[in-house]
Amino acid sequence: MPAPSAPADTTGPVGKPTANPVSTTPASTLASTGGNSSQMIVYGAGGAALLALGGGALVIARRRGARR
Repeated sequence: MPAPSAPADTTGPVGKPTANPVSTTPASTLASTGGNSSQMIVYGAGGAALLALGGGALVIARRRGARR
């Protein structure tokens, strides 16, 4: 339950200094722990996608060159 209330508090009371430190402390810890793992997954998936796209581009380029 505290998760949905935290983003609402951070987006709403921007000028209130009392609500910001309370909401930013758990948010920063969650972002540091969950963000790192998600970034690693994104980098892994992105690397695989780039390798797949790069290999496909090379095959297409070779086929086009052979046709000419």
